[in-house]
Amino acid sequence: MKLKAFILTLLVAVILLSSCAAKKDTDIPDGMQLLSNKYVDYTAYVPEEWKVNEPTATPYAYVGTQDASSVNIVAQSYTNEQAEAGLEGYWKSYSKDFKKSLSDFDCQSKPTEILLDGVAANQSVYTATLSGIEYKYQQTICMHEGYVYIITYTSTPELYDEHTDEVKKIIKTFKFD
Repeated sequence: MKLKAFILTLLVAVILLSSCAAKKDTDIPDGMQLLSNKYVDYTAYVPEEWKVNEPTATPYAYVGTQDASSVNIVAQSYTNEQAEAGLEGYWKSYSKDFKKSLSDFDCQSKPTEILLDGVAANQSVYTATLSGIEYKYQQTICMHEGYVYIITYTSTPELYDEHTDEVKKIIKTFKFD
């Protein structure tokens, strides 16, 4: 009798676990693939044609060898001072660092307020030259539960507009775990 109960319990566990795994697959939005991994506390997707790096604490994906447009996501803790300054203060401090380290840093617009999984976020667009190459960036910055999340889209100015709809979908499908 104990053996039958054990087998029945094991069978139920297998069914439940397999249904959980199947659910994860069906949650992936059409045309997207999973970017996040076991090292991060959020779920993010990128277009299925993009190349995804090996799992690390800083996931990134890029379009391909002919088009190095990319998205990376950084999550880092912030100080009490940064929390008090809020998103606007964080961007001001962050952009000052960019001006020091990136030549030709040019903020294209003031930060725009958006929502990242229902949480207030700021989005900024800027250009800068790195190693003699001009890039255009879009950064989405969000403070959530002790961490600042920074989603950065990087491209050359010529290819930037080709992927903005895909980047909007990446941001729209982002979820905090």
